[in-house]
Order: sequence, then C-alpha cells, then structure tokens
Amino acid sequence: TCALSDLESCFFFPPFYTDCGKNVTFGKNVFLNTGCTFQDLGGVTIGDASQIGQNVTLCTLNHGLAPEQ
Repeated sequence: TCALSDLESCFFFPPFYTDCGKNVTFGKNVFLNTGCTFQDLGGVTIGDASQIGQNVTLCTLNHGLAPEQ
C-alpha cells in the first residue's frame, strides 16, 4: 500500500479533499475521479486496482450514540 506521500501507481483527477490525509492508504493502480472527499479520522484504506467515481464522499468519523450527546 502507499500513503498520500507515495502515490506513484495511483491516478487522481483533482480536486481531492481530505481532513487529515495521514489516515488514508492506497493500494496499487488506484483511480480516483474528480471532487472526492475523504473524512479519514477513523482511517480509509483503498485496495489495489480500485476505481472511485466523481464526487464520492467517504466518512469514517465517529460520535456518541446517546441522543443527549
């Protein structure tokens, strides 16, 4: 896998948005279309040869389940 700093086999159409970036890993030969957003606080892993369409949002945030929270 590769992190955002090492994407030699990945192809992205900008813009690409992420709130952390350090919690995202990509496999080899990944294609990411334009306008994607990853809210990656809980971590996002994209496997080898994955293709993600335009304007996709992946959210791995967490919050309390009790209504009073």
